Amino acid sequence: MKKRSWMALALVLTMLAACLTVLVLNTGAVEEGYFVYVEESRQLTALEGATADKQALVLDGATVSADEAGRGGKTLFFNGYVITNNRVRSYKVFFDGQEQPAAVAYSFNVLASASKGGGQYQGEETLKSATYNVTVKIPEGKYNSVVIKAVDSEKAEFEVIRLTNLTVTAPTKELHENYPIDAEPCFVLDSAALAQAGGLKALEITDNEYYAAFAASEKGDPYGYYISSATKVGRFLLLKYRNNTEIPRAQFYIAQAAGITSDQNMIEFPIETYSEWTYAIIDLAENDFYDTNTQELVHLRFDPLEARNYFSDDYKFSGEETIDVAYIKGFTTEEGVRQYLEKNELHDVTKTISGKKIAEVVKDGEKATYTNARGETFTLTADGENYTYVARDVRIPCSSVPKLMLDGSKLYGKDPMNATMTRDKSTGSVTITATGADPYYTMIGEKTTIARYMFVRYRTDVKLEGDKPEKFQVFMSSTEAGPAEPSSFCEPMIGDGAWHNAIIDLAKADIATLNTETYEINFIRFDPLCNLSEGAVELECVAFFDSEDAAYQYTHTYKTYTVTFKANGQTVEVVTFEPGTKKINEPKVPELEGYIGAWEPYTMEDKNFTVKAVYTPIAGEDTTAPDEETTKKDDTIGEVTGEGTTAEGTTAGENTASGTTTKAEESKSDSTTAGEETTDGKSEGGCGSVIGTGAAVLMALIGCGFIWKKKED
Repeated sequence: MKKRSWMALALVLTMLAACLTVLVLNTGAVEEGYFVYVEESRQLTALEGATADKQALVLDGATVSADEAGRGGKTLFFNGYVITNNRVRSYKVFFDGQEQPAAVAYSFNVLASASKGGGQYQGEETLKSATYNVTVKIPEGKYNSVVIKAVDSEKAEFEVIRLTNLTVTAPTKELHENYPIDAEPCFVLDSAALAQAGGLKALEITDNEYYAAFAASEKGDPYGYYISSATKVGRFLLLKYRNNTEIPRAQFYIAQAAGITSDQNMIEFPIETYSEWTYAIIDLAENDFYDTNTQELVHLRFDPLEARNYFSDDYKFSGEETIDVAYIKGFTTEEGVRQYLEKNELHDVTKTISGKKIAEVVKDGEKATYTNARGETFTLTADGENYTYVARDVRIPCSSVPKLMLDGSKLYGKDPMNATMTRDKSTGSVTITATGADPYYTMIGEKTTIARYMFVRYRTDVKLEGDKPEKFQVFMSSTEAGPAEPSSFCEPMIGDGAWHNAIIDLAKADIATLNTETYEINFIRFDPLCNLSEGAVELECVAFFDSEDAAYQYTHTYKTYTVTFKANGQTVEVVTFEPGTKKINEPKVPELEGYIGAWEPYTMEDKNFTVKAVYTPIAGEDTTAPDEETTKKDDTIGEVTGEGTTAEGTTAGENTASGTTTKAEESKSDSTTAGEETTDGKSEGGCGSVIGTGAAVLMALIGCGFIWKKKED
C-alpha cells in the first residue's frame, strides 16, 4: 500500500474517533451507570417499589383523571431516589419529545452515600444518591410518551421515568364551588400569628409588627405548623411576602385527620426571587387531601424556604436565608381573593430589576421583557445597568399611625362662612351645612407641620345634575398669604350617603403656596361644597401620613361590607359600604330582550349580601325561555317565567389563580420530527444520529480510499 493510501485510512479512523468522542460527551458520567427507585407515585401506584438499572422505569398504557381543581390537567407526583456518579441538579419533562419547562416542579436531596442502592451499586459509598420529589402537570389528552429526565452536575441528561401511551381524562369528581363570593377572608394568619408557629424545624420567626421574618436557622428543611384541629381555611390562600433570596419556590403541606405522612401532602408553588413586596395565590384543591366540601383542614404546614433542594451555578443553601411574610389569608372563592386585592392592596408600583435578577430578563433586539412568578409578562425600560417596569402589586406593610390627626374637637375648626357646623359628641364627626354660596371654614389657622398624604373620611348625599360628582376644595399655604386659587386643590366626592375615604398626594396637587420639602403650613381652609349653596358634608377625620401605603393601611381600621349585584349568573358590580349605611348607588340592570329587569327587594344591613336581577316578560311580546340544555351550555340566564324570576347561575370559566401551576401547552404530533424523542428512548438528531452520521462518513471515506488505491494501481 502506498503512502497516500495509508493517509486516507488514517483520515477515516480520525473521523470515526471524532464521532465516538461526541457520543461520550453527550452521555457524560452516566456511561458508568445509574440506578432508579420509586417509593411513592400519586395515581400511578404500579410504579411504587419499582427499580431500574441503567435505564428508565417504564409504565405503559396508564389512564388517569384530571385534577379535581379543574385546571385542565393532572398533577403526577413521584418520590424516590436516583444513584449516579455525579449529583443530580435538576429535572426536565418531555411530552411526546417536546420539552415542557412549565410542566415540572422538582426538589431533591443529595445524600451522603449510596446505602439505598440496588443491583451492582449496593453499598458503594462513592456514588451519589439523590432523593427526588418530581411533580409534573400534564394537560388532558393522549400521549405517546411522557419522559422525566435527570440532569447531573456535568449537565449530562438521562431518563428516570418513561410513561408510554398515557391518557389523561377529564375530572371524575365534582368540585363544590357553590360558595358565595366573599371579599373578606375566612382565615387569617397575621404577623403575630405567623410568629407563633409550632413544631419549628430549622426555622426562626420574628414578629416585626407589620410582618413576620422567617430565617433559616441551619441547613435543612425549614418549616412550621399552624393548624392542629379542624379549621375552615377556604379554598384559596393569599400569601403576601418579600423574598430576600434566589429560592424560586415555597410549599404548603395540608392534611386531614391522618396527618402529614409524605410529600403527597405537598403543594409547591413559584415565588419571586429577590422580590419587593408581592403576592401568590394558592389553590388548595390542587392537592388530593383537600376537602372541597367543608373547605377545612386539620393540619397546615408552611415551608417558606424550600432551599434544601435548590442549587444553581453560583448558589448553594447556606442556612442563612430569609423571607418576610405579612400574612396568609384564606378565601372561599378565587373571585373573593381578586376583589380583596383590588380593594385593599393593588396599586401601580414602579419596580426595579437589578443584580442577579437581571439574568431573568429576556432580550429580543432592543426589546427587553420580564415574566414574574405569576406568569405576568412586562416590557422593561432600561435604566443604566438596571431595568424598571410598572406593575399592579401589593402595598408595603408599615405603621398606620398618622403624622397629624384631626378629629373630634380638633376637626371642628373655626370661622365658618355661609355654613353652620355641628359636632356629634358620641362619634366625634363634624357636619358642615351650607347656608349660602361658597360655604367654608378654617380647619387650621396656625403654623403646623403636616405630611405629604392627606386622608379625608367623609359622607354626603350631594351630587350635581346627571350624577356628576360634587367636589370639596382645600386651600393651604406655607406663606402668610390668604387663601387664593393657586393655593388649593379639588377632590371629587361620592354622593351616595355612605362613608368614603379620599387620599390626596399633596406633592402632586399643584399647590403653588405649599412647601413640599417641609410640609409646614400656616393655614388650611376647607370648602365642603364647591358648586352649591345648599347641602351638607359630614367629616369623621382628616389625617396626614408620610407614605401612601401608611394612609391605605389606616383605611383598614374601618370595617366595610359589600353588596354583590348579579344578573344572568354574572357579577354586575360589587358595592362597598360602611356600617350604618342606609342607601347605596345601584348599578344598572343588564337588558334582556323581551323582558323588563329590576333588582329584587332588599334591606341594607351590616353584612355582606347578594342582590339578584328579576326579569318579567313584556306584555304582548313573544318571548321564549331558553331550554335547559342551552341554559347550561351558555350559562347566561336562569329560569324565566311569566311571574318574574331571579336569574341565577354560576360564573363559567373562572380565572386561573396566578399562584398555581401554569397549564402547559399541549404539543403533540403523530409523526416524529428532527430532534424529537422516539419510543426507543433515543433522540433523532442526538447521539443516535451521531453514530449514523459517523458510519456514513466512515463508509464514504473507505470508498474514497479504495478508489484512490485503484487509480494508483
